[in-house]
Amino acid sequence: MTSIIAVNDSSRGEIFPELTRDVIDRMKDAESPRLREILELVVSHVHAIVREAKITHDEWWKAIDFLTRAGQMCSDSRQEFILLSDILGISMLVDAIDHVGGPGLSESTVLGPFYAGQQRELAAGESILLREEESDPLEMRGRVTDSQGRPIANALVEVWQTAPNQLYDVQDEDQHLPIPNHHACELSHSQ
Repeated sequence: MTSIIAVNDSSRGEIFPELTRDVIDRMKDAESPRLREILELVVSHVHAIVREAKITHDEWWKAIDFLTRAGQMCSDSRQEFILLSDILGISMLVDAIDHVGGPGLSESTVLGPFYAGQQRELAAGESILLREEESDPLEMRGRVTDSQGRPIANALVEVWQTAPNQLYDVQDEDQHLPIPNHHACELSHSQ
């Protein structure tokens, strides 16, 4: 391994720029040009963040510890890095970039951590509630159309909502009735 001595290039204000170039150069033989392109950007931007924030050893070890603990919490049914991606807004940004709808169309969205799979299907106008709640009901209306404004029949519209205690049913055992409360779906109509 070649040793690199850090140099403070104060004329450009950039500390140790040759390290970033060296790391990127090591990726030149990557099998996937797209993976190489993405990793080059990741390295460049992460190095720039470290420089701009002037991250200390102690701060970096705290970040490593955080990521290590998140990784240790992952299992076959629990994925902490997806939640971290959601918290940082990365999941939504990737979805928005990958699913550009166009002018006048609804933006794409991720399902998020509170989606519990397809639920009971409601008839038009039927309430999502399985029991009375202490707060005023919310009525939602909408149309599902194509990009030309024509109604789309039988599009699945899924809805889930928090209870008055601000918790989703997957967070609150009191809401787990024989079937989940505040979750339902409905098929759109042709008018």
